[in-house]
Amino acid sequence: MSAADYSRELKTGISDGKRGMLYFFPIVLAYGSVLCIGAMLASTTGISNPVKAFAIVVNNDYITLFVSAFIVMGAVAVNMVANIIPPTYVITLITKLKYKVAVTISGLLALGACPWVLVQDSSAEGLGLFILIYSAFLGPIVSILLLEYYVLRRQQVDTDDLYKEDGQFAGYNPCAIIAMLIGAGAAFMKVELAWIIGFVVAGISYYLLMKYTYQDSKFKKGTIFEAKNVDRVTHANL
Repeated sequence: MSAADYSRELKTGISDGKRGMLYFFPIVLAYGSVLCIGAMLASTTGISNPVKAFAIVVNNDYITLFVSAFIVMGAVAVNMVANIIPPTYVITLITKLKYKVAVTISGLLALGACPWVLVQDSSAEGLGLFILIYSAFLGPIVSILLLEYYVLRRQQVDTDDLYKEDGQFAGYNPCAIIAMLIGAGAAFMKVELAWIIGFVVAGISYYLLMKYTYQDSKFKKGTIFEAKNVDRVTHANL
C-alpha cells in the first residue's frame, strides 16, 4: 500500500526498469548490511536482540544508552515515514483536513500506540503470533492480486474504470472473497507457514473459482475467462 500511495506522487518520464532499480538497490544494500551485521552480532554473543547484544560487546553504559536511544528514534522515525502516507490519505478523505494536519494526527496516533512496548521480551511471543495470524490473510490477498493482473488480465487494466462508482470494478468480486477465506483457512492449519500456504492455496482457488463459477460476473470482463475469450479459445482448439 505504501508503495502504491507514494507512486501517485511520482513524476512521469522514468522507465519501469529504472524505477524498479531505484527501489531495489537501496533496499537490498540497507537491509542486506543490517541483516549481516545482526547475524554476526547474534552468532558472536548468542543473543538475537541487537540492543542487548551490543551492550555486552561494548560494555559501556554511556555508549549503550546513546545507541539504544538512537535505535529507538530510528525505528520510530523510519516506520512512521514508511507507513504514515496511507493513514494520512484516509484521514484527509474522511475529515477533509489539510494534508499537514492529517500527517500530524497520524504521527500522534502512531506514538499513542506505544510501539516500543511491542518489542519487549514480554510482548515478543504475542506479537509474533499476531504477525503470523494476519499473514494468513495477507498471503492470499497478494496471490489474488498478482494472479488477477498478470495471469487473468495479462497486465491490461482500464485504470479509468477503477475510479468509476458504477464501473466494472464497483462492489466486490465474490470469487476473490471466497478464495481469500479458503487460503486463510488453509494457512491456519500451519500458522508458522501461514503466508506461503495462504498464497498458494488462495491462488489456485481463485483461478478455479474465476474459471468455473459466477459465469455472468462483471469481474470476468477483460479477463481470459470472459465469455467471448473462452469461445475464441475453444474455436481455436477445434
